[in-house]
Amino acid sequence: MSSSMRRHDVGRGAASFTALPVAGIVAITAGALLFPMVFGRGQLPLLTGILMVLLFVYAWHPVGGVLGEISLAHVTFWGAGAYATVFGQLAGLPFTVSILVGIAVAALLAAVLVELIYAARLEGLGVMIFTLVFLFFVSAIIRSAPQLGGTVGRSVTVLPLSVTEVYVVSVLLLCGLLLINYFVLNSRVGLVWLAIRDAAERVPSLGWSVQTQRRRAYWMTAALTAVGGSLSAATLGFVSPELTLGLDLILIPLLAVYVGGPGTLWGPFFGVLLLESLAAVAVANAQSPAAAHFVKLGQYLAALAVVVVALRLQQRAAAHRINEPGENVRRWRFLGNLNDRKDIQPSLRPNTSKDEAGPLVVENLHKSFGGLSVLTGVSFEVRRGEILGLVGPNGAGKSTVCNLISGALVADAGTVRLGEAVADKMHQEERSRLGLGRTFQTPHAFPSLTMTENVCIAGPGIGSAQAREALIALGVMQPDMTSRAATLFERRMIEMARLRVRRPHWVLLDEPLAGLSAQHHDALIATIRELADSGSSVLLIEHLIPVIAPICDRIVVLDGGVLIAEGIPKEVLADPAVVEAYLGAPIATESPSAPRR
Repeated sequence: MSSSMRRHDVGRGAASFTALPVAGIVAITAGALLFPMVFGRGQLPLLTGILMVLLFVYAWHPVGGVLGEISLAHVTFWGAGAYATVFGQLAGLPFTVSILVGIAVAALLAAVLVELIYAARLEGLGVMIFTLVFLFFVSAIIRSAPQLGGTVGRSVTVLPLSVTEVYVVSVLLLCGLLLINYFVLNSRVGLVWLAIRDAAERVPSLGWSVQTQRRRAYWMTAALTAVGGSLSAATLGFVSPELTLGLDLILIPLLAVYVGGPGTLWGPFFGVLLLESLAAVAVANAQSPAAAHFVKLGQYLAALAVVVVALRLQQRAAAHRINEPGENVRRWRFLGNLNDRKDIQPSLRPNTSKDEAGPLVVENLHKSFGGLSVLTGVSFEVRRGEILGLVGPNGAGKSTVCNLISGALVADAGTVRLGEAVADKMHQEERSRLGLGRTFQTPHAFPSLTMTENVCIAGPGIGSAQAREALIALGVMQPDMTSRAATLFERRMIEMARLRVRRPHWVLLDEPLAGLSAQHHDALIATIRELADSGSSVLLIEHLIPVIAPICDRIVVLDGGVLIAEGIPKEVLADPAVVEAYLGAPIATESPSAPRR
């Protein structure tokens, strides 16, 4: 049996496990609901406390674990729900109305927060620090407002729910949060969030707005976190800045997500169970407050050790999934499949318009970086169905042209037209959705996704089966493997597979042959021909002139940011100015034996 066939068998075997997470959610929910009936109600307060941690974890996880933004401001969303519940009870409002008020306040806070993050252009650690400042700012407002209870807080004498009712509602809410996380992780949008976590700067070139996805994630998780805060207040009947907006509310959930595994369904669940178990042991064995601190330190060290062991197990499971597994390693496959994602189905919406598009036109482009002029008055046109080669020495400005056309850079002057549309004021994602596709000089694959998933996120009409077929056709024999260890060739083919299945109107190829061996050139050249034959306008930037010249209809040459030659390959490569500036000697080339169109 060939390796590709074995890989398909393994992929279908993994797909059969996609029902396992849902079955696990149902089993956990049923077991939690039956627990008080079997073991009595004496443990309900302890179990409810653990449930509150789980609610925070899975409400926060889509932002913190999937999108990858460590937002500490979610404590304010939790507080919004809690304060709305207490003040709603004091005002005589129904509990459900109080929950809705809390959701509305949390959504408003999230909207303000997201726009501030975007306006300040914050990423990574900057987001975490800013959200911490946001939390302190909201807490300071409440502390200084007597109407909101100030530093003392407010309490209610009659709780809206009984202890048993809070427990049952919390179990059902946890079930809902687990299902929401499951469907997020198994959706195209969830894959995009994981891609943003890996490399946000590459996502717009695939047609996705990072800011739009951030808004969706924050608004959704703000609402979910507020509901958890409402249940917490229904349990305690008391709110205060110290208790309801304390930073310690998010420390255990944050640690649980990253101990168990961010971006997975069950990792945070096991992380909470581990940390809560260790915390219980710490409290039970501490003889003094000082001893409790040292025991908790041991708890965190143990959690760190678990992270290391979990990573080793994950690597071992992944290694066994590459090869044909034997009976003695099937348990590792089972561990790896617990968090496997199901196949993505294509949507009914096409990837790009089927109507004929006009040419790609570049007019009088200028670009400088500081005092260095990179492009000066560059103009050319790529006609429909044409392959236009863009060549020149290193530093000539070829990649800059590509980045200006795609929208990664903004031109100082000049115009880029995509068919009838003037693209000068369009963002990258808008140009991509209009029908522009590109590759990068340094190919990249999002490591949190499989190679198949890396292709699926390039368009709404791309399903896993289509992406898998395209990768195999390009020589990627294990398309369902994680792209974390993808070779240079595989990363190149991921980019080409996106173009192959999407069929964009305009294609920018930035040195696609760089780093590949001669035996890999044929598959890539054939794909470039296929794109042009299907009607795409292809701009091909490359240094391997003898390889690309036979497939180019025309060639333009840049030198020092100025276009010095344009025409059919045979004439351009014999031009004395081109030979002097770039080639050193004329290059003989053969034109394609027959017209491609």
